[in-house]
Amino acid sequence: MSRTFIALISFWFLAVTPSAEAESSEIRLLNSTLITKLHFDRNPERGKMVAALQVSLRTTGEDPIDTVTVLLNPGLRFVRATGPKNQPLQMRTSATPISDGDIPTLNMAEITLAAPLTNDAPRTGITIHYEGFLQDLTMNGRSRLGETLHPDYTVLRPQNFAYPVFAEPNMTAIRTAWNHPPFGQVAFVEFAGNNTVVSNLTDVEPTLEGGVTKFYLKNRRPTQLATIAIGPFTTQRTDTVLVAMLPGGSDEGASLAGRAANQSNMLDRLIGPASGTSPFAFISLPAGHNRILQNSALFIPEDTIATGVSDREILEFLFNQRRARGSGTPGHWATGLDRVVLAALSGENTLESAQKSLFQTAKTSIEANPDLGKTALIDFITKGYTKELDTLSGLLFASLHDLLGRDDFFALVRGIRAEFTTSYADMESLNEYLEANIDDKKVRKLVKNWVEKGRNGKDLAKTAAFDALVKRYR
Repeated sequence: MSRTFIALISFWFLAVTPSAEAESSEIRLLNSTLITKLHFDRNPERGKMVAALQVSLRTTGEDPIDTVTVLLNPGLRFVRATGPKNQPLQMRTSATPISDGDIPTLNMAEITLAAPLTNDAPRTGITIHYEGFLQDLTMNGRSRLGETLHPDYTVLRPQNFAYPVFAEPNMTAIRTAWNHPPFGQVAFVEFAGNNTVVSNLTDVEPTLEGGVTKFYLKNRRPTQLATIAIGPFTTQRTDTVLVAMLPGGSDEGASLAGRAANQSNMLDRLIGPASGTSPFAFISLPAGHNRILQNSALFIPEDTIATGVSDREILEFLFNQRRARGSGTPGHWATGLDRVVLAALSGENTLESAQKSLFQTAKTSIEANPDLGKTALIDFITKGYTKELDTLSGLLFASLHDLLGRDDFFALVRGIRAEFTTSYADMESLNEYLEANIDDKKVRKLVKNWVEKGRNGKDLAKTAAFDALVKRYR
């Protein structure tokens, strides 16, 4: 029995080909929306997809970019491309061999932009229309996928090229495209029948109109390329966790949901609740599929649900929802903070290993560049010591953990996160907060010596291990 689905996704990546060939890292997607009407059939070649994707993109490079290269499943064909104000864009298409990989051929389009992307005009938008069926890439060289427009179960994702992937026709560029940094995406899915839709776009709003269910999917934070699964899922959901199981997996799903709830409650108690974020999704796939980990979802084969997700993994997934503002930005103190916080949450052995690593890395860096040890942490960025600040701020927080004790350290962490949830805070702002909220004079002296006076090198020169460093301020 065939079914009709309308799926609106977003997603993507871009690697480009300008007049002078540009690096894929020079293009970033800002947001995207895909509208697709899907007809499902047990015969793959009778399945049908008619789609249009709109994407906004920008350049980060120096050279002008006037052409982008896009790859698509070999069962789908490009129809046309348009730019701003629906302006038709020139598009050359061909069936193209893929070098250095196990995908023999994909459909490729080279699209000339309405105007080159430059430093003066770094952003543009394009819409790509395409149609056809979803060819099973297992038969075309891509192992262990077996993904077509099937009425029982379908998945749309970049790895089966169900929507265009912006990359040059080689596996190195394609893998880079699949790992595009998270960005804003939405999805709309519409079909008749009882199946449901689950995705790394984990906020789902269904509506029923005349026997047709419409799903609107989004995520409240930037997300990796969209993976959308359509099937007979049953779901369990809280504010922080979504578990979606295929038939027969209710016991495993309940167990996983319970373990995730325990970890979430522990995180709420120690570092505070997740704020303004969507749930992390655990989504089962049919047996034989590959596990897919994204920043907001784990897709896992149904036959490995019971044993395939460790408590440590669950902790990391849910912690990532709660990362401090600025965490992951090179040279921001929150990167060092979160490294220590996650290590402390993971157990004594993990924390001890992180402390030793931070100490040795800092000591080696200062021995190689003595100026580091004489520079106040508030001045690291102006001197270009971005990577080093990640290490030294981490070592500072690791020291605070041992000096304050676990309970007081996490109380301090909760206060920092609450204070700087909505506003950017530099090292100077953090310093003011620490001085105002640490009662112990010796511990405040550590903060002052490192953050304001640049005496970290002196402390490290006089100590041979992390414990000895901490002892100086007890």
